[in-house]
Order: sequence, then C-alpha cells, then structure tokens
Amino acid sequence: MKKRLLLTVFAVIAAIICTLGFAACTTEGNGTGGGNISGGGSISGGNDDNNDNDNNGGEEIPPEEETPAPHTHSSDKWLFNKDSHWKLCDGCSEEFEKDYHDETKNCGICGYVYTTDGLTYELNAEKTAYTVTGIGEATDGKLVIPAEYNELPVTAIAVRAFSQCTSIISIEIPDSVTEIGSQAFYQCPNLQSAVLPAKLTNIGTYLFYECTSLKSVTVPVSVTTIGEKAFAFCLKLQTVNYNGTVAQWAEITKSSSWKQSASNLTVTCTDGTLTADEA
Repeated sequence: MKKRLLLTVFAVIAAIICTLGFAACTTEGNGTGGGNISGGGSISGGNDDNNDNDNNGGEEIPPEEETPAPHTHSSDKWLFNKDSHWKLCDGCSEEFEKDYHDETKNCGICGYVYTTDGLTYELNAEKTAYTVTGIGEATDGKLVIPAEYNELPVTAIAVRAFSQCTSIISIEIPDSVTEIGSQAFYQCPNLQSAVLPAKLTNIGTYLFYECTSLKSVTVPVSVTTIGEKAFAFCLKLQTVNYNGTVAQWAEITKSSSWKQSASNLTVTCTDGTLTADEA
C-alpha cells in the first residue's frame, strides 16, 4: 500500500516538472521571459542573417543602384559646313549646339568663310598650287574665290577666266592669289565692285575692260604696274580705293590708256584724293 502511494506521488511530481519545463521552453521560443531580444542578441535557433533570409524567402536583397550624375556636353571646337555649325562632345562624341547660318555670309561664331562653289581649277606643274580657270557651274552673283582648293593654295586666276560672264556682281579675291591673267574680267556687264588681293603686283591688260557697271575697285599698295586699257570704258567707275599714299600711287607704272573713257573716277589714297586727270 505504501509502495503504491509513493509511486503515485512521484508520478504527480514528474508530471508537474514536465509541465513546468514545457512552459519554460514555450516562453523562450516566443521571445519573452528571460530571453534577450535587444542590443544585437540572438533570440533563438540561429543568427540574424538566417532570420532575414527566412523573412525574404531565402533570397538576398540587392543593394540599391546609385543614380548617375547627369552628363554635361563640353567642347571648345566648332565644326561646320556651308549650311550649319555644331560641336562634338569630348566625352560622348554626341553633336550639340547645332545651328544653321547664312551660307552666303561669313560666320563669326564658327569661323565659316563663304566662298563660291563650282569654279574650275587647274593644278600647276609642280603640283603645289591651283589656278582658277573659269566660272564652271557656279551661279553666285557674289564671286568669292577660296584661298585653298583640295588643301592646296589658290595662287592665280587664268587669262580670260571670267571673261564676258554675266552673272558676276561682285568679286573678292584672297590674298593667296598673286597673279591675275589679262582679260580675266573682260566685259563682265553686271560687275559692280572688285577687291584685288594684297600681294598682287600687276593689273594686267584689259583686266576690267568694258565692265560698264563697275563702280568701285580696291587696289593694294603692292601693285607696281597697271596695263593697257585695264579699266578702259568702265563708264560708271567712280572710286579706285588705293591702300597707299598719293606719292606711292604716282610711282606705279601705268599705261596711257589704263582708264580710257573712265573720266569720272577718283583715286582715294590714304592721304588724299586724286581726280581722273591727276591719276
């Protein structure tokens, strides 16, 4: 009897101990009681990394991508053609600041210099320079001869190159040209103005003969001779702008017929003006 009573007591005590132990385990698993859940401590059954992975289905969250700073184009060099100008970015080679300009005028932004397209040229024997030989397919009334052609200098205008050309209204010749053949602008009836190059030494015979609309010509101080009938029958010629003094004009060797029938002209020098008779 006593033995059975003792066994019953032990069973009750064991049941109580098991119940208390189970309750303690349950409390720790829920993060309560004596467990440390702050300050970086581990709650149960593993570390924080594993818990984070479990909460995201086992996949790691990639870091957020940084937004790149906006790109600013930069370049100091203008590129251009006859129609427009633009820059190429030094960083990405993309075009920017593109704009269109008047193809018949020089551009002060990009450095474009208007010249006449379509003229005909001849390469010299030494293959070092070109001579302009004619109007070709050019239709510009404003004739501007380029200083270079095919990356070589243009140094001359051929004999009769623009003779009897009716489309030309004005002429600009670059300083690279040092020689203009005789009759180069012979009988150009609509030509009104001409600027001769700074290194020209000879104004050839019949150069502007019977250019009946010609009103003004600019002559450089480098000129030493004016040939026969160079300005003869230029009936409307009023002004010869000479880039030298009266004394220097007097030293030029002139044919007696250089201004035949151009009786209304005056020669404007840097220090005075000469009448047709004085010139």
